[in-house]
This record gives sequence, structure tokens and C-alpha cells, in this order.
Amino acid sequence: MAPFLPAKGPAESSWDDKRESLGNFCRGNFHLGNHPLGSGLSYTAGIGLRPFAGRLRGLGFEGEFNGLNFIRKEGTDYETRGSRQVVSGNVLYHLGSSCTQFFLLGGLGILRAKYDSSIPDMTYHDEGTKMSLNLGLGLKIRLASRWAIRPELRIFDTTIGKGYNWNSVTFSCGVGYHW
Repeated sequence: MAPFLPAKGPAESSWDDKRESLGNFCRGNFHLGNHPLGSGLSYTAGIGLRPFAGRLRGLGFEGEFNGLNFIRKEGTDYETRGSRQVVSGNVLYHLGSSCTQFFLLGGLGILRAKYDSSIPDMTYHDEGTKMSLNLGLGLKIRLASRWAIRPELRIFDTTIGKGYNWNSVTFSCGVGYHW
């Protein structure tokens, strides 16, 4: 146990709280297939629920909004600037019940993106809405009785839809409040 945590008995060290509010800011990127369109500030807000006890205790659900404002410049000749938003529902599975828990997640959502790419004498605009697959893994590390930090890696991918593929990767260290 970390030195800054108060000593807890077995009942107090487990994750008995059924609900969690979460949020983070981080750096993320956005791609069209294998071509990077840009990187920038990513932000997330969401709410989670772990309704089960017993064998299904590790199973949880989250709904979240994730946004990204991105830019990419190559010299003075090329610039892409835009944004993407994802609204998703995710299923999580938490491994263990100690003060540090590893989790895996997967879900589906709607990804909306729009961006402008400029080269001398020409600007290209693209925007659209596609179904998105959301995959990730992370840790929940308890800091106090109701607070935890959440370092995690997330991948948003529209391969499952029709047409070209957008994808986005974020690595964040957010905060969760359990109630």
C-alpha cells in the first residue's frame, strides 16, 4: 500500500461504490487510415456503474463523451485543423478488488469529425459521422476513500463502418470519483 494512504481493513479497501464520475484531459491524435491528420488536446467526461455483486462484481458499464481538437502543420505549405467527438457506451471488466485495479473495456459509439486541410491555393474540407469501435485498457488507483486516478489507453476506430477509416488514439491520466 502506498505510504500516503491511510490503513484500511479488507472491507474498506475494496471497491464497494457502485457509481463513478470520471474526467480527463490528455494528448490525442487523429488519423485517416494510416495518414496522420493531427494531434492536440483531448478531453473526456463520463459516468460509470457497477451494478453486480458476487461473480459479476468486476463487470461495469460507462457512458462517455470524448472530444479532440487537432492540428498538423508541415512547413508553410500544409496544414490540417479540425475536431472530432465520440459519444460511446462501454463495457468494462475490472480484475481484482484491491486499491489498484486493472481494467479492460470495449464499446460502440458515434464518431463525428470535421477538418480542413490547406495547401497553397487549395483547401479541402471533410466532415462526417460514423459508427466507432472503442477499445481500451487502464488502471484505477485509489488515492482516497472516494477518489482514484485512471491512467488509460483508448483507441477509437471506424473500421466497422463503410467507406474510409478514421481512427484516434489517446493516452490519459484522468480522475474518477466513486459514490
